[in-house]
Amino acid sequence: SIVALTAGGQTAGARRVVEALAALENGTGRLGFSYRLGGPGSDDPSILTGTTAWVIDSIVYYMQATGDHRFVDMARRLSNTLLSFQDPQTGLFKGGQRADGTPILWTSTEHNIDAYFAFRDLGALTGDARYTAVANQIRDGIIRHLWMEAQGRFRNGINDDTAVLDTQAWGGLFWLAVGHEANARRALHYLDQDQTFRRTVTVNGQPLVGYVPFARDGAQAVWTEGMGFVALLKRRLGDTAGADRISRDMERLQATSGGLLYVSTTYQSLEAL
Repeated sequence: SIVALTAGGQTAGARRVVEALAALENGTGRLGFSYRLGGPGSDDPSILTGTTAWVIDSIVYYMQATGDHRFVDMARRLSNTLLSFQDPQTGLFKGGQRADGTPILWTSTEHNIDAYFAFRDLGALTGDARYTAVANQIRDGIIRHLWMEAQGRFRNGINDDTAVLDTQAWGGLFWLAVGHEANARRALHYLDQDQTFRRTVTVNGQPLVGYVPFARDGAQAVWTEGMGFVALLKRRLGDTAGADRISRDMERLQATSGGLLYVSTTYQSLEAL
């Protein structure tokens, strides 16, 4: 919401969200995965690499756009927590820390792409070469350990070759960021093949083309968030018509509340994501 509000010119709203996160972080360098701020549910104090990286990058985006740099120290503290999850052998970040303090040992491609952008952008904002150096370590680790050259796609993580939609779309954006457009197009080609991730489903009696989260999943429902990922990659690669088509189909999945439905129809494995 910080990025969306800032990009939409609603910087006062974005500031309120950042301030709320700062109150939760409270100088500790730690943010849990979720918080119950009234209503049903429960807190999850687990510290996850991807979640923390997104918070850092969102705060940096807000600060760059507004010039309100009050939250630089918070971003630094959160980055220090992330650094404790880095594997010196690969340069990549492990999953984080569970609520009971035990480490999460898996290494996710998607979360390391998140961390790459967080450290790259924090380095650009602060001029601190240490953050840029960490971003470069993550970049090299992603290329060396997580890209499957023969297939033209990313694996889901270390020792996990599962083909996942958001990893390919996020990975395509990563390739663009590090100057490898050809590999970005290969990742897009992989995810855009018929019946790999792309599906045609029926919504209100009309066909809609979208995407499922796992390659060759038998789902007959499409994942709205994943459609947004693909639309963004297509737009960055110059396929404006393709991106616009996906965006129009996403609008057909808009609920009366104004939000987008998570999936086009009930489907257990999608709902679990």
